[in-house]
Amino acid sequence: MRFERNKILLVLISLVVIASGCVDNGDSAETQTNPVTVTDFSPSQASIPSDTTLSLDIEIENEGQADAEDIAVRLFGPTFASSSDQDSAWRSSSEEAMDSRADRTFTMGDANSPGDGESPIPSTESITLTAPSYGEGRAPTETFNLDVFYRYETQAGTQMTMMSEDRYLDSDTTETSAETDNDSGPIQLEVLGTTPKVQYDDDGDDTDDFCVMVRDEGPGTPFLHDESYHEDTEDVYSVDSDYEDIVEIEAEDVGDIVFEPGSGETGEDTEEGAKIETELVNDEARACFEWSSPDMIDQEEITSNINLVASYGYNIEEQTTVTVEGR
Repeated sequence: MRFERNKILLVLISLVVIASGCVDNGDSAETQTNPVTVTDFSPSQASIPSDTTLSLDIEIENEGQADAEDIAVRLFGPTFASSSDQDSAWRSSSEEAMDSRADRTFTMGDANSPGDGESPIPSTESITLTAPSYGEGRAPTETFNLDVFYRYETQAGTQMTMMSEDRYLDSDTTETSAETDNDSGPIQLEVLGTTPKVQYDDDGDDTDDFCVMVRDEGPGTPFLHDESYHEDTEDVYSVDSDYEDIVEIEAEDVGDIVFEPGSGETGEDTEEGAKIETELVNDEARACFEWSSPDMIDQEEITSNINLVASYGYNIEEQTTVTVEGR
C-alpha cells in the first residue's frame, strides 16, 4: 500500500510541476525566432455603419536583444478609393484617396530592445479611415492586411581554436563540432565544421574556410534592408524581388585573426572584418569566409571568441476584419 501511495504522490507532483510551467513548453524558442510581434491590430468596432469613420489600432513589441529599427506598416486588402469622390471604397478620414502604397504606408519609428527584467515598450499607431458607402441590406465583412517592415540584427558567437599545420600535426588534439550561441532574431546562424581550424601553408596558400549556415526560422521574409529602405520617399519601403531573402553576414576580425569574403562570395572587407551578402533558398544558405593569421607561425595556436552579425530587413503580415453595415 505504501508503494502505491508513493506512486500516486509522484504522479501528483509531476502534474504540479507541469502546471506550474517548470517544464519547457517551447515559448522560449518562439521568442528566440520571433522577438518582434504585432501585439494588436484591431478595429475600434467589430461592426460599423457604412460611410462612418473607423480606427485601426496597431501595437508592435520587441522582446529581443536588438533594437527593431525603421519600422513601417502598410495596409492592403480591401478596395481603397482612387479619388476623393469615390465613396464606394475605403478613404482616409479626410475623404482623400488611398490607392497608392504611399497613402497606405505609416512610419512607426524604432522599438528598442528592453533591458534585463524590463517589459518592452510598444510602438503604436492609430489609422482613421472612412468606410465605403453601402446601401441598405448589404453587410460585407472586410479583411485588412498589414505588412510590417523593420530592420534587425542577430548577434552570434563561437569559440574557435586556430592552429598552424605543424602544431596540429604534433598535437593529439581531438576535433569537436563548433558550437554557436545566437541572440534572438528570425535569422539564426550556425558555425559549420569542427574546431580547431588548421592554417595550412601549401604552395603559399595561408587561408582556410570558415563557413556559416544561415537560416530563416521566423514567420516572415528577410530582405536586403539598405537597398529596400528609402527614408525620404513616401512609401518608405520598396522591396524588389531581387532583394528578397538576402541577408548580410559579417565576421569580425579578432586579435591576429583576419577574415575576408570566401571565394565566389559577394562581399567586401570592412573596418571590423568582412561582410557577405547571401541569398537564402528554402529558408537557408551557406556563407563562407576565409581566415588567416599572419602571426600564426610564431604563436602556433590561438583560441578566440569569434563574433558574427547578421543584418537584414524583415517583413511580417497580420490581418483583421470588420463588418460594414449598409444603410
